[in-house]
Amino acid sequence: MSESLVRVGLLGPFEVTAADGRVVDIPAGRQRALLAALALSVGRAVSVEALVERLWDDSPPVSPRSALQNNVRRLRQLLGPELIRTLAGGYALDLPPNQVDALQAVELVRQSQDAEPAAARALVAGALELWRGEPLTGVDAPVLEREHRPALLESYLTAVEARFDLDLEGIGSAGYIGELRELVGRFPLRESLWERLILALQRSGRQAEALDSYEQIRSHLAESMGADPSPRLQQLHQVLLSLAPAGGNVESPVPRQLPSPVPWFTGRSQDLKALDGLLSRTGVTIVALHGPGGIGKTTLAIHWIQRLLPSYPHGQLYVDLRGYSAEAPLSPSAALGMLLRSIGVPAGSLPLGEAELSALWRTRLAERPMLVLLDNARDAEQVRPLLPPQGSLAVVTSRNELRGLAIRDGAARHTVRAMPDADSLSLLSAVSDQAIVDHEAASDLAALCAHLPLALVIAAQQSSRYPGSSLRDTLDSLQASAQRLDLLTDPDDPTADVRGVISWSYQALAPELARSFRLIGLHPSADIEPAVAAALIDVEVEAAQRILDRLAAAHLVEMVGRTVYRSHDLVAALAAELAAADPEVDDAGARLMDWYLRSLDNARAAAFDAARQDFGGPPGPRVVLAEFAGFDDAVAWFEQRQVLFGQLMRLAVDKQWNVEAVQLATLLGDFQTARYSFEQLSTAELALQAAGRLGDAASLGRAHYLRACGLSRIGRRQEAIDEHRRALPLAQDAGDLLLQASTFGALGVALQKQKEFGAAVACHRESVTAARRLGRPQRLATSLLNLGAAESETEGTLTDAIAHTLEAVELYRSVGKPFLLGLALGNLTDMYLDAGRPETALAYSDEAMTLIGDRVEVWVRTNALIARGRVLAALGDPAGAREVWEECRQIYLVTKPYRLAEVDQLLASLAP
Repeated sequence: MSESLVRVGLLGPFEVTAADGRVVDIPAGRQRALLAALALSVGRAVSVEALVERLWDDSPPVSPRSALQNNVRRLRQLLGPELIRTLAGGYALDLPPNQVDALQAVELVRQSQDAEPAAARALVAGALELWRGEPLTGVDAPVLEREHRPALLESYLTAVEARFDLDLEGIGSAGYIGELRELVGRFPLRESLWERLILALQRSGRQAEALDSYEQIRSHLAESMGADPSPRLQQLHQVLLSLAPAGGNVESPVPRQLPSPVPWFTGRSQDLKALDGLLSRTGVTIVALHGPGGIGKTTLAIHWIQRLLPSYPHGQLYVDLRGYSAEAPLSPSAALGMLLRSIGVPAGSLPLGEAELSALWRTRLAERPMLVLLDNARDAEQVRPLLPPQGSLAVVTSRNELRGLAIRDGAARHTVRAMPDADSLSLLSAVSDQAIVDHEAASDLAALCAHLPLALVIAAQQSSRYPGSSLRDTLDSLQASAQRLDLLTDPDDPTADVRGVISWSYQALAPELARSFRLIGLHPSADIEPAVAAALIDVEVEAAQRILDRLAAAHLVEMVGRTVYRSHDLVAALAAELAAADPEVDDAGARLMDWYLRSLDNARAAAFDAARQDFGGPPGPRVVLAEFAGFDDAVAWFEQRQVLFGQLMRLAVDKQWNVEAVQLATLLGDFQTARYSFEQLSTAELALQAAGRLGDAASLGRAHYLRACGLSRIGRRQEAIDEHRRALPLAQDAGDLLLQASTFGALGVALQKQKEFGAAVACHRESVTAARRLGRPQRLATSLLNLGAAESETEGTLTDAIAHTLEAVELYRSVGKPFLLGLALGNLTDMYLDAGRPETALAYSDEAMTLIGDRVEVWVRTNALIARGRVLAALGDPAGAREVWEECRQIYLVTKPYRLAEVDQLLASLAP
């Protein structure tokens, strides 16, 4: 027998653990099924025929014995050759039964049935500790599931019930009730579980809920099997009825069931005004408040209802429908039973069916109009049978938009949104019982809590929990924590847990919608468009739109524009947690990065005539990328997402999507050079982290090149030159001609700015050489353009400068790049002016300005404006020169304030 193997785990996710604590990886499929089949029969041989059936069910391979032998051989390689013995006609696993958790648990339960109470309690506890989830999870063997899962579950339920019976003192605790509610939800026809739930409720003083639970099991049995409850349950029901208050007069004491208003309620004036307005409409008998979890719907409803109480002297009723809760939602029948008993209908007089209960409810309220608060509704179907007749008022709260309640039942709906900033500050002050002194900290704390009242209350109470503590201390703690939701909780109250409250909305989603919510959580910004969501979820854009609409109906996102949806920060934080744990995270991340990389490439091409990147093939067939009509469209798109791209860059580095991080930094280069140069260095340094992980020369060379460009843009020229010189040997080692041409060119530009014109010309010539070898006309044109610019500043080479720039102009014309052509023509303007030919210079300037158009705030236009001003001044038009230089100055004020001195000097040179 192997000494290395300790345990086979089947009571939950399949696992095999070695003696040293190491988890032995058994591949999913036949080998797991084989080990599970042998483990469930340790100590005895399992025949070849039985094993074939368990592994392949009714679809065995052509040579089943040979296939089984191959799987046994592979399993022995993983576990050791001595663990699986070959016996006559089959195989056996050489392990004692207590090394298989399923067999051990069954044996402990068996022993507990004949033991003394103290020993039985320990045995049952030991059995339950072995359960980690659904048995045989991760074992793809339908035959094993059919043969063993029912018996294993029976053993588990027997242990649960035995523990309950052995611990009578704890029966009334909320922990038992919650667990039993979950179990009866999973096993709705197991009467012994219902019996214990009803007992637990009754012994906890929750008589009405105990009677409701009996009604639920009675309905289940009648609908599913056409049977009555067991004699034990019926007897228990009679006991409950005998304990119920006597009498059934509808003139019983007036019910006053509304929860008390919270003392710290503040603000919400616009909400209260809107709710008053809804009631002023003719015929309104249903008012529905809907909004995200924790937004304060119930608190608002209770506060608003106080002003309506005089209109309903017959009383107010309240029921928590548990639509979004740790407990199972209340059925309409159960809720009707509670409501009817609250107005004096004896439990023994209640009809059996939902329709009859609903009819009786409407009849009784027709006689006594009341105000009914139906709190925490799951959906319209749960609420509809509970609606009172005309004369009464139903106030409903829900995380669901309850559109059906408005369409079919005439409900007037009101969306409860996050509190305004002023209301948030008032709430912080009221709950913490201290005047707000540090308004900046309070405002930042409110924003960090997404202006969600539940989060604000928890944060405020934490700020006043310790002597000397302040809102600033709480703010600092939340800002410093990577797990903000962990701090916004009360460990002693599950209803005061922001993560838990928001999670109830997530847990109510259908599986495919829940998957979509998780994957959308990977998006680094709280705002998302349907096309991006479609890429993340891997669906058509129209399907993504429908998914986002359904998430909006559940108040997990909200629509903030015709094409943008947004999650508030705390919902986004939960979604990000869920995304990080989702096994699809890397695949979804690849789709997300691909969408933004390709769309950004489209924007570069439209804005700067930039050459297209090679992404190794077309996008997926369902992908709809962002497309652009021209410069303005592309730049506006980028500017709206400038912060997002920074977040996306950090996400790629954090997730170690290293190739994509370097690609993204490269694509951002043109935009950051043109408009956001202050971000270029931080982007490049993140790219350098990613490239360092990749370790290849091409990626490292590209990252050093990008960092050099960033350093150059903020004036740290010598550092930029040094960084370019680090990039060059890497580019040469990688044989990357494009990177060589780009780096030599950028190094040449940096040397020009240092007035090292001879070295700059040498670098640009190397760039031209690499570009000619590369065979890409646009890159060659740029290298020639840079060479000409450097030669124009070098004594005796103006003729060469013009020749090289004219060659660049023809290349730009051939590849159809009007924007870059405008840049080259701007340079020719300067060169012909320096050559003493101002009329020719003016002609080139006219053509350059026409091609560049109104592309303000871009360096190409400012360079062309400076050159044009020089020409106009030379031709005796100082007013024209002043006009274009003033325009250039206004652009520099926004984009490059460090160049203001240059243009101011030009303006000063003009005659007054």
